[in-house]
Amino acid sequence: MTASMILLLALTHAPSPKPKPPVVPAIVPASVTMTWLGTPAETHFHPDGFFACKWYGHWWNGQWSQKDGVLTVKEWPLSNPGLITTWTVKLKSPTEGNMGGGSSWLIVPLKGREN
Repeated sequence: MTASMILLLALTHAPSPKPKPPVVPAIVPASVTMTWLGTPAETHFHPDGFFACKWYGHWWNGQWSQKDGVLTVKEWPLSNPGLITTWTVKLKSPTEGNMGGGSSWLIVPLKGREN
């Protein structure tokens, strides 16, 4: 058996590499402009899970978390803490996704806070 035949046999019987698991998109804590339904909103995702967003001139606050590529926010307006809402975003990337109803969602660094 020639050396080239031995090499060919070795290559054809070598184990194939294991596929890498897909990278799950995740946002990072930051101050951003969040846009959905065409409306931009100053938004803050704090490292400790605190969330704050100025939506149509009113501040909302609450908590945010993410798991398996889904961002979940539980929030309430400062003027009415009893009005609690929860919404989710299925992330396509760390800055884009679709909210639970299908509307697109986007975040970009807040102007003046790019670093």
